[in-house]
Amino acid sequence: QLTDTFTLYPQFMYHLRRSQFLQVFNNSPDETAFYRHYLLVEDLTNCLVMIQPILYAYSFSGPPE
Repeated sequence: QLTDTFTLYPQFMYHLRRSQFLQVFNNSPDETAFYRHYLLVEDLTNCLVMIQPILYAYSFSGPPE
């Protein structure tokens, strides 16, 4: 059982490991440097969205409202 401060940690690590920021296979060194540079330059809020995108709306029956 994780404490309240670490409840989102596994979720963010899951998305970070599968993001372009840690992938080196099938990417050129330039692409890897590009993605990592922009991760380091952005502020915390933008980095969190880059690691784990936000889903605003979803619907099974049609377009989201």
